[in-house]
Amino acid sequence: MNWIKKYIVQLVIIFLLLAFIAPIFINYIFQKNALCSIFAVSWEANDALAYFGSIIGGSGTIFLGWITIQQTEQINRNALEKEKANTKRPFFIITEVVSSIQKNSTLWGTGSNGFVYHYNSSHHAFIKIKNVGDGVANNLIINPWGFGDIPKKNRPSFCLPPQHWCTIPIHLSAKVECEGTKFVTVIYENLLGYSYSQKIELCITFVPQVTGVDEAESGDQIPEYEEQFCANIFNIYPQIEHGLNKYNRKSGVYDIN
Repeated sequence: MNWIKKYIVQLVIIFLLLAFIAPIFINYIFQKNALCSIFAVSWEANDALAYFGSIIGGSGTIFLGWITIQQTEQINRNALEKEKANTKRPFFIITEVVSSIQKNSTLWGTGSNGFVYHYNSSHHAFIKIKNVGDGVANNLIINPWGFGDIPKKNRPSFCLPPQHWCTIPIHLSAKVECEGTKFVTVIYENLLGYSYSQKIELCITFVPQVTGVDEAESGDQIPEYEEQFCANIFNIYPQIEHGLNKYNRKSGVYDIN
């Protein structure tokens, strides 16, 4: 059956050519005299055309039957894959964020959109994510992990049961050129090998604060600023389904777009 799928266009073209050319050819050869007695026939051209027509009709019925079988198999495969996707399905939320300079999560303000934090020096922070689903998050990978290009052997691959958590390290830069939006992707699969991912958005903005006013020689008042940055970690993105068998155990990465 696979070769039919591969050459379906060519087969349709051949079928259409036969449907138009064969009747003309039959009509032509019945107008000619037989070369010898073995090629002589006792039936008429209309009999041959009727026979060919029945073959064409039967072929069409067989082709439609094959299409129906393929569609039914595809529907069954989709239903089975959907069942596997919803079996023991993991799911993550962010529970808190802690900075390395002061181990106090209350420094991060919380709201309806996530977590916010103001700082004036570069340091690390840790996002705590918790599996609140009803299944184990197998082969859990954080991409990117840590800071810079870390070899695979040094990148952890977690297996996180329900109601368990892990932390994701991030870098909070206090440089104006580093402000912007970054994403961390959490990729994992359930026990049946169905893969999912969720994104975490980190936005760093430069928000200088006025600390006072200085008077210039001209008498103008010049405000004094303190360099300050604001880090926003938004609530984790909705879960995206990627399908079965996307994790390459040899390379340790997921084959997803």
